[in-house]
Amino acid sequence: MNRKTLKTLAWNGIWRQNTGLAQLLGLCPLLAISTNMVNAVMLATATLIVMALANAIISLLRNWIPHEIRIPVFILIIAALVTVIDLLFNAWFHGLYLILGIFIPLITTNCIVLARVEAFAGKHPPLESTLDGIFMGVGLLWLLALLGALREFIASGTFLAGIDLVIPGATALQVLPEEYAGFLLAALPPGAFILLGFLIAGKNWLDERRPRVLEVGHGGATEKASRTAAVPGFVRCVCAMLYECLLLLAVALFGCVLPHILLGVIAHVEAPTWVVRLHFVALLALYFVWFWMRGGQTLAMKTWKIRVVDKSGHPLRPMQALFRYLAAWFSLMCFGAGFFWRLVDSEGQFLHDRLAGSRLIRM
Repeated sequence: MNRKTLKTLAWNGIWRQNTGLAQLLGLCPLLAISTNMVNAVMLATATLIVMALANAIISLLRNWIPHEIRIPVFILIIAALVTVIDLLFNAWFHGLYLILGIFIPLITTNCIVLARVEAFAGKHPPLESTLDGIFMGVGLLWLLALLGALREFIASGTFLAGIDLVIPGATALQVLPEEYAGFLLAALPPGAFILLGFLIAGKNWLDERRPRVLEVGHGGATEKASRTAAVPGFVRCVCAMLYECLLLLAVALFGCVLPHILLGVIAHVEAPTWVVRLHFVALLALYFVWFWMRGGQTLAMKTWKIRVVDKSGHPLRPMQALFRYLAAWFSLMCFGAGFFWRLVDSEGQFLHDRLAGSRLIRM
């Protein structure tokens, strides 16, 4: 299998043929379980495992399964895998198992799984089929994670409620003040439909903004090739991010942690947790926006010879830099999906760069 095939499978599963945004399959568990991020992610993870294994097994056995009885055989294989997942959830995550309830066994009849084994695994080699199941599952995972995070945040002002059912001792993040009354509609099925509609509209908008693959004329093709050649490599970007994390530890220590410690020691005032978190987010916003506006390079980006500019090659405007910063949080909270976006992007850019109209170039 060549790189082009891998890229096509990833692009189709994660974005173009996304089961929830494009195919609109499996909406029942998608809307019923996505009341918070933990429930959504764990059910999507279970579905991903079943899809990958089912695709692999059925692809291996496709030449021995009679065409006339293929659907019952597919369902039998999927049911066996779902039974194993169901027992593992009951043994390892019993509290979460009681919450997810019937939706784990219902993976057997989920049209997402059955559609992929019928449309793809029954006609392609094992490796391609397995990767197709993985990427389709990843597409469902990031969508459920995002939908669950949005509904949980709007409904109760928290992130990762119920994480203690997966990681004992862990606690949810109270982002908004505890006095926040909540917004009930977000926790109900109508709220899920509304948010999903916004996400579908956002996908359609992004698809319309994507640059066309075929450029008109030799000049357009040359210009696109030069833009792609100037993009920093993925490894270079990862190294810059790791270096940036080390610098941000110092920024957070001296700009956020130390002031609050001194405030508590000298003035005997303890700021609420949400104030400290808001201070931290605002401090990082000031750090990034200031550097991106003044030359387009933070200290780490300067070390690794990376610069962020707008589409015309000029430094970012203030609101554009701020929007890129906020969009980067969005990319990070979705399990880094926005950063892995560049693996399937036509010009090798991150999702938040696409949203903000900016681009990374190599110096």
